[in-house]
This record gives sequence, structure tokens and C-alpha cells, in this order.
Amino acid sequence: QMALADSDVDKRVRVLDSRKRDLNDRRFQLTETRAEIRGLEEVDRAFAAASPALAWALSKQRDLPGFIGPLTDHIKASAAHEQLVERLLGGDLFALLVEDSRAAALVAASVRDNADGDISIVPVDRVAPDATGVSGNRLIDSIECAARTRNALSALIGDVVLVDDLNAAIAASTKTDSARFVTPSGEVVWPSGKISIGRLVDDSASVLARKRLINELHDSASALTAAVGDAESATTSAEEALSAAQQDALELGQRLAATTGEHDSLREEVGRLEQTLTTLDADADGVTARSN
Repeated sequence: QMALADSDVDKRVRVLDSRKRDLNDRRFQLTETRAEIRGLEEVDRAFAAASPALAWALSKQRDLPGFIGPLTDHIKASAAHEQLVERLLGGDLFALLVEDSRAAALVAASVRDNADGDISIVPVDRVAPDATGVSGNRLIDSIECAARTRNALSALIGDVVLVDDLNAAIAASTKTDSARFVTPSGEVVWPSGKISIGRLVDDSASVLARKRLINELHDSASALTAAVGDAESATTSAEEALSAAQQDALELGQRLAATTGEHDSLREEVGRLEQTLTTLDADADGVTARSN
């Protein structure tokens, strides 16, 4: 029983060591993820601070009537179209969304009187024309947003249609004057026939990609926080199991020591009795010899 108890303690020690390593690994991953989130959010704040008007509006958002927030906080483009959306939105990527035209006028006046720099202010209650009815895939359909901000997004890029290449864009633009046509490489053909070209931003400089990554990292942080909790519970259970095994081993050790002590005491008593018996036998032999 003592050997089995010692073996159980050894096993529990190994299990606890494994649980502690797992807990430390998950804590490290959580720390790294949180640090990455902080770094990306710092970059986001730096982008906002680059526009004095936007920075001022964000700092006063509680005081501005009908304030909703920057467009970037309310849209999520598919990864394949993030760069296209940024190119088409341009400076409007950081447009301020407000509840209605009255709020737009009040916010515009406040920003104008208190901060420098350019900024777009878009009410979300206005229904804007879009490229519905034009053949092709609309860029806006690749963007997720709340229902109440859909009109504002439509006002900015609802007229943009995705096409395969520049030739297709030019050909399509001759058939309508209500849409812009954009290619996967970012070339834009306007209703006037104007063609805009330029390199798309890469993922490292993409505002929307950074927003997406921040959201993904927040999800990962939540999952890791739960995993750390599970690992802490597993570690606590392993510690309790080890403590119980050690207590069992201790009690068995005490019982073994007591039994060994009793065994040794009984052997000594047997030795004394045997000595007494030997003496009595010798006395009996002596008495027998004298009586003969």
C-alpha cells in the first residue's frame, strides 16, 4: 500500500507540473494577445489624432448632438475587398456618422469653430441613390454594417460596381451614368469617363484590416481568458489531488511506522519470553537431575 501511495504521489506531481506548464503557456498567449491589441489600438488612435477635426470630435462626442461615431467603427469589409473599400472611400473612411441632417449641421458648425482639418459628416437618415439595377456586383454588398448606417454607407459608395478588369469597367461605364466601376486592382472608371488608378494599400497599412485584426484579437483574448480560467481550475484540481495523495501517503506512513514499532516491540517481547522459557527449561532440567 505504501508503494502504491508513493507511486500515486509521483503521478500527481507529474500531472500538476503539466497543468502548471499549460497554465503558464495560456497566460503567456493571453499577455501577448493583449499587448498586440494595445499596439494596434495605439496605431488607431494615432490615425485619429492625425486629423485635428476628427480628434476634436472624438474628444467631444458626448457633447455633440446625434453623434454616432467614425464610419470605420461601424463597417466591416470582407478581407478580399478591404483595400478596395479604403480606396473608394478615401478620406470618407473616417467620416463622422450622425443621426440626421440637423445633427450634421450642428456638428459641422462645432467642428468648424473649434478645430482645423478636413472631415466628412454623414447623416444616417438620408436615403441615397445607389447602383441598384446596374448589372454586376456592388461593392457595398461585401460590407457588413448595422441597418441604421446602411444609408450613410450607400451615400458614399453605393454607386460602386465590381468588374473583372479595366476594359470591362470602361465598357460598362458607357451604358450608365449612375455608377462607378472598379477593378480588383483598384482602377476606377467614373460616369464621366475619368479613370482613377493607383496602388492599393497593403494589409499592414490598411485601416479596415487593422480593425478586423483588432476584433479577431479581442475574440482570441476572450477565448484565451476562458482557457486560462479552465487551466487555473485544472491546476487547482491537480493541486488538491496531489495534496490528497500526499495526505494518504502520510497516513499510510504513520500507520506503517506504528505497525513497524509494534512489530519490533512484539519481537522484543518474544525474545524476552523465549529467554524466560529457556531459563525455566534449564531450571526444570536441574530440578529433574536433583530428584534423580
